[in-house]
Amino acid sequence: MFTLLLVQQGVPHSKNWVDYLERQRPVKVVNRDQWLSFWEFTREVEEGDDMKGYSEDQAWPTLIDGFVEWVRKKEKEGQK
Repeated sequence: MFTLLLVQQGVPHSKNWVDYLERQRPVKVVNRDQWLSFWEFTREVEEGDDMKGYSEDQAWPTLIDGFVEWVRKKEKEGQK
């Protein structure tokens, strides 16, 4: 479903998000708060290893904090 809604529409972070949800942290359900927070995240945070616009001090759901940590680690290791 995320692939249809996000990846095919070119939403920022969507490919990594789908990969994270399916492979790195198998998630069966994304609740409304997580969905809306991810949508806001795509608007506020730039893609890339520095995730410009993301702050650990903001009140992101744990799922998104884990996603950012995973992307940063992946980019640092050069696994694009």
